[in-house]
Amino acid sequence: MTRRHLLQVLAVPTAAQIPCASAGGRTTFVLRDVSPSYKNSPEIVAKLDEIVLALVPGDTLMIFELGGPFKPELCVKVQCVLPRVPPVVLAPVRTLQDWRVNQGRLQAIWRQADLKKRAITQYIHQQPSVKSPTPLFEALDYAASRLASAGGVRNLVVFSDFIQDSDGVSSPLPPKAGMSFAGVSAFALFVPWQKGFAGREAAWRRWFTVNGACAFEMLDGAQSQIRRVLEAGPVPRGLPQRF
Repeated sequence: MTRRHLLQVLAVPTAAQIPCASAGGRTTFVLRDVSPSYKNSPEIVAKLDEIVLALVPGDTLMIFELGGPFKPELCVKVQCVLPRVPPVVLAPVRTLQDWRVNQGRLQAIWRQADLKKRAITQYIHQQPSVKSPTPLFEALDYAASRLASAGGVRNLVVFSDFIQDSDGVSSPLPPKAGMSFAGVSAFALFVPWQKGFAGREAAWRRWFTVNGACAFEMLDGAQSQIRRVLEAGPVPRGLPQRF
């Protein structure tokens, strides 16, 4: 796939064009730090690959590049809703012919989903441009807004040193203002290990908990490599022959 075609697949739609996630799907919002203070690495790319691999039809993935001026129209690099599987396709059938019809429809949906996943993977493997400053608080507020309007299971995955450095504010601790992360599972991955790491993790955990998150983990580079943040979804590629 050429770069031109990739950008067409990942083109950022207007708000009116963005379909909402279904109640049964999962929405994952990824913040990917591209500021000078945070270094991209093969391990980070591998973890992003792992997240994309776990996506199934009905899932939604958004990737926001954290770095440079806060402009969602420029920073949101991926907005992808994988095609959904109608419930009738997964329903039990009575004849071999009905099974073949449903199996064909399921395979067609998976082919569409796999094409989109491959396009996302191509983007992930491109070296991002380094940009400053680091408007972490603004990006988190935007992520909270986008996740609040989504249905189903919602995840926030942040690849960053988790340090705000923008608009005259430089802080490794959470903002004083609250944001709504009700029902969201949040993960801060590949946060560089430094003195006071445990205290920072505790402060961020309190902040996310107060703001409604159902889970929060801040992990260093070693921990992040073995923590799976998104399991493979329940949509099968093949239907059981039970009729």
